[in-house]
Amino acid sequence: MSVSDMFEACVAGDLPSVRRMLDGGFDIETPLKSKATAIIIAAANDHSNIISLLMDKGADIEARDHEEDTALTVAARFGKEAAVRVLIERGAFINVRDNAGATALMYAAGRGHDSIVSFLLERGADAALCDADGDSALMYTALKDQPGAAAALLARGVPLETQNGKGLSALNLAAMVGATEVARLVLDHGADMESRSRSLLTPLMTAAIKGHIDVVKLLLARGADAFAVDDDGDSPLCLAARFGFIEIAKVFLELGADINQTNKKGATPLMVAAATEHPDMVTFLASRGADLESADVDEETALSLAARFGKHAAVRALAAAGANLECRDKIKMTPLHIASAKGEVASVAALLGCGANIEAKDQDADTPLTIASRYGHVAVIDLLLDNGADLEAHDKNGVTSVTVAALRGEIQAVEALIMRGADLEAPNRLGRTASDVLREKLGEDAVNIVADARERASKPEFIALQTVRASAAVRITQVEQQLLRESRARSATEKTLASVLARLARLEAAAGVEGTPSGAGAAGAGCDDNNNA
Repeated sequence: MSVSDMFEACVAGDLPSVRRMLDGGFDIETPLKSKATAIIIAAANDHSNIISLLMDKGADIEARDHEEDTALTVAARFGKEAAVRVLIERGAFINVRDNAGATALMYAAGRGHDSIVSFLLERGADAALCDADGDSALMYTALKDQPGAAAALLARGVPLETQNGKGLSALNLAAMVGATEVARLVLDHGADMESRSRSLLTPLMTAAIKGHIDVVKLLLARGADAFAVDDDGDSPLCLAARFGFIEIAKVFLELGADINQTNKKGATPLMVAAATEHPDMVTFLASRGADLESADVDEETALSLAARFGKHAAVRALAAAGANLECRDKIKMTPLHIASAKGEVASVAALLGCGANIEAKDQDADTPLTIASRYGHVAVIDLLLDNGADLEAHDKNGVTSVTVAALRGEIQAVEALIMRGADLEAPNRLGRTASDVLREKLGEDAVNIVADARERASKPEFIALQTVRASAAVRITQVEQQLLRESRARSATEKTLASVLARLARLEAAAGVEGTPSGAGAAGAGCDDNNNA
């Protein structure tokens, strides 16, 4: 008559064995597993006859396990309807909460145990209660896409606009997870389509961010505002672009969304797509007429942003679409300058392969090599030199790359430049040389650093490496050029397709054909209440 014997009997539904052990003096409140007593184990396995026996013998119906679950919350979670019914009949507290603040109704709703939901509601379960995260039973149905349970709750008139701890309503949550049918149900019952979350997102924006096109179409068919903006000034189109959802972007463009609308930072959907590495979205938006040279508040274009954030595939897509490789930001830096400053080797390689000017100068006459040296990006320094960058190019003060690196204390960059043959004695306009700067910065160590770098550069291994690097640079350029050609082919295909579709739309409109893919009708096509959105 051990604990394990009682546990096994409650799991198996062995009523005679349970009765025999109880008659033999087994403590009815002994925890069997995870602090769960016999009544909780019986409920989890839907043995209503054992539950009744245990109750007759004085079992605590509100006993809790290690997660503060009672027999009722456990039975509801696992869909054990017979157990739920007998527990309620025997007086279990219907609104009892576990350690997450969740009730039996919430668990049944989230698991789609529709008949249990209906039974609990009939017996007075409070559907307005929320758990520790602020989620109600209706929100559970949205999060878990349980339309049957949602319908049962909505039939009882549950609150629609309750917001959880993140400021999300049931409709927001349905939009977030793509629960189209739950979204349809709450809309049928009057949910506010323009309700805002704490981050000021509407359900439509949320669906666009998550890529749930069916929910997007449903909301648009019901009249959701396709042109509202969030707290950052991003439109639904911009949000779709940010996360790379081309089909959703098409829907908004067909409704007439401005492809060049800017957010609070002056960024267009194209810029956002480029900065978040969605090259296919970049190609698509470019084919639909997005302005390739539009600049944000920092005077950076989509190409500049792609370079800044190391999005080399977007760099190629923009170059293929015809973006200006020599565009300038507010301090006259080109995308190659920007990528060099950030140490983005792949973006530097892509820009060089696309034909960017390796000797372009910013407002201080710095070249990309000077910029890379300033920030100590040795891999970029090597790549630029492998592609023919001028080692002795100087800024407006006559300062060369090696002197810049020395001034900044970027010793590895200094060593790399010395090994490639940098002149340490070239004076700037003040007559100071890189040697002077190194001695000021490092004292006696300067001599050793220079000597060591020069010794390494003279070794056969390094000389052989230079030959390999030169060959690799040529090969990398060839690969980048091939990738550029492929991107151009994709760009041309997108433009051709866009042109054909636009012409088809005009012809259909002229002929009076219904169903032309434009306007609100397009967004709602196939989305009425009798179809899946």
